[in-house]
Amino acid sequence: GTQKREAIVGSVAVVSAADIDKRQSTSVLSAIQGSVPGVNIITPGGVPGTNPEIYIRGINSIIGNRTPLIILDNAPYQGNLNSISQDQIASISVLKDGAATSLYGSRASSGVIIITTKKGKLNGAPQVTLNTKYGTSSNAVKMFNTVGAEDYMKYYWEATRNNFVDLGLD
Repeated sequence: GTQKREAIVGSVAVVSAADIDKRQSTSVLSAIQGSVPGVNIITPGGVPGTNPEIYIRGINSIIGNRTPLIILDNAPYQGNLNSISQDQIASISVLKDGAATSLYGSRASSGVIIITTKKGKLNGAPQVTLNTKYGTSSNAVKMFNTVGAEDYMKYYWEATRNNFVDLGLD
């Protein structure tokens, strides 16, 4: 919905498409992280593409649902947020306080993230945009020389024998 700024009672943070475009990120949620105070985003295991855990103002419930309600174009969204392209997002609003429960009910007790996507315009000219990102990686330290299996066994046996000699067991 739309409201005037003066009519909003709760805490709302908005991240616009321009703010998202300024960030060098590959996921929607990395645009929120650092832009909205009180929002913690944790990717379990650090595996790219996995659905992250989102906490707004900490962990709100011991036994209940701790994740915020996600609304994508006015409908609840249960899918993986990494499947949404950041180029398609018009704005992200984060409702961070208890006033969100008056709008969305008890499912919003841990906060609400409202994602609005860009829409086409009637009788508008087609518009094509291209966004590319690339990166490189290299070793920070030169690779050490390694040994084969046969040499490893020889050195391992020698280290074990030296350890026994050092302990006086030989």
